[in-house]
Amino acid sequence: MIKIGVCDDNSTLLQKYQKMVDVVSKECDWEIKSYAFNDGEDVLKMLIEDGECLDILFLDILMRKMNGVETAKKIREINSKVIIIFLTSSEEYIFESIGLSAMAYLLKDQLTEDTFKQTLSKAIGIANESKNDVLQFKKSGRMYKLSYHDICFVKIYKGYCYIHHWDGIIYESADASIANELIENGFFQVHEQYVVSLQYIGRIEKDHIILSDQSKNEIPIDKELSKQLKLTFANFMIQKAKGEISNGN
Repeated sequence: MIKIGVCDDNSTLLQKYQKMVDVVSKECDWEIKSYAFNDGEDVLKMLIEDGECLDILFLDILMRKMNGVETAKKIREINSKVIIIFLTSSEEYIFESIGLSAMAYLLKDQLTEDTFKQTLSKAIGIANESKNDVLQFKKSGRMYKLSYHDICFVKIYKGYCYIHHWDGIIYESADASIANELIENGFFQVHEQYVVSLQYIGRIEKDHIILSDQSKNEIPIDKELSKQLKLTFANFMIQKAKGEISNGN
């Protein structure tokens, strides 16, 4: 099931968009659950306090309380996977939301049912593809949802997993199963304290690796794991060259 949210502080437009979601979903025989929100705070309450997840969010940029850009920024702090589609009355507001990884921008006064259907269809396709490509974990009652592709490495220390995101944010979790889950999904345990994403390995040295992300972190390698790491990484690069593995970013 795909969970789709629509957020707009204009109740008439909110009803209109939610009806479009329902109509298009029935036409295409999609299994969806839709949610209506009057402002960004309601969206965040659902995601943070209630621990629920959304796959797709149609988000109005101009709202009286918390605007769409502020809402999207807070969403991105906890969820890199929700597909955000901005609704706006003017092109000038699009520039304010650059960097928030929105899938699309829809101009309200030019929005037709066909355009809406095409955009929603594309979003659902992306959501379905990434359903099994996500790490989910809870901390202090808050649900986090991160794409495997956005995680550079995890440090395991004193019973905690410190998840290093490509943009520099570090998430902390007491869920020890996180490391094992990542190892099954394109990561390699290079050291008893480190699990690293193969796609973020820039260079393998004698006793450490250098990551290719902006941090250029150096991660120690366990001597006994060095040979297997090189073989695994070589196979990964061959598959990537053949197009069997996407960059994910």
